[in-house]
Amino acid sequence: MTSQKSIFLSGEGDAWFERNLSALRRKEQDLVVNELLSLQVQPKFVAEVGCGEGERLSLLRKKFGSTCWGFDPSTKAVDHARSTYADITFEIGTADKIDLPDSSIDTLIFGFCLYLADPKDYFKIAAEADRVLVDGGLVVILDFSPRHFFKNPYSHKPGVFAHKMDFSGLFTWNPAYRLINRRYTEHGPKFTYDENESICLDFIKKDWTKAFPKSLQY
Repeated sequence: MTSQKSIFLSGEGDAWFERNLSALRRKEQDLVVNELLSLQVQPKFVAEVGCGEGERLSLLRKKFGSTCWGFDPSTKAVDHARSTYADITFEIGTADKIDLPDSSIDTLIFGFCLYLADPKDYFKIAAEADRVLVDGGLVVILDFSPRHFFKNPYSHKPGVFAHKMDFSGLFTWNPAYRLINRRYTEHGPKFTYDENESICLDFIKKDWTKAFPKSLQY
C-alpha cells in the first residue's frame, strides 16, 4: 500500500497547494501569531511543518524577528515560498523527518497537516519533534481535534484518508510535555457543533524540570 506521505510528496501536495493558495493568504492576521502575542511568547527559532506558501512564518519574522524554517511536501508551495520570502529557509519535507539539528528550535508549528499524516508515523513524528525542540520549547498544533477518533475519505484523492484525533496526545502522555493553552476555532465561515469538524489550536510546553517532581514522602 502506498503511504499517504508518498502520495502527497508525488503530487497531491501540489494539488492541495493550488486548490488552497487564495485561502492561505492571510494578510496581516493569523490565529497562531495572534495567540503567541496574547500569551506573550517570544519565539526566536521557529519551524513550521505544513508551511504552505510561507505567510505565517513571514508574519512571525515581522512580529518577533524570528529565524524561521518551513517544511512542506509540495514542491510548488516551497518554490512559491522561496521566491516570495528570501529571508526564510524552505525545504520539501514531512513531519516524520525534520531536517534540522537536535535542540535547534524553540517553537515547532504543525500547520494543519497531522490529520493527513500516516497514523503509523505518529511515533516518528513525536520523536522528531522532541529531537529538534529545546527543553522549554513549544509545540503548536493547529488541526482537527475531536473527542473521538474519525477516519474519513479524503475527497480529493481516492485511497487517502483524513485521520482526526486530539493530536496533543502524541506529546502529553510524556510527563515532560504539558498542554498549557487550548483554543477552539471554526472550520470555514460558520461555527459548527459537528464533532467531526472540531478544530483546536494547542500550545504544548516541553519542560523536563517539571516532569518528575520529588515525592513529598521523601
